[in-house]
Amino acid sequence: MLLLGELADAPLQLLVKPAEGQLVHN
Repeated sequence: MLLLGELADAPLQLLVKPAEGQLVHN
């Protein structure tokens, strides 16, 4: 389960982090 969670977290972080950056810059 931990491996599945890590695999799911990686793409989520790639999507969320840039989204947060856009919100901060805007």
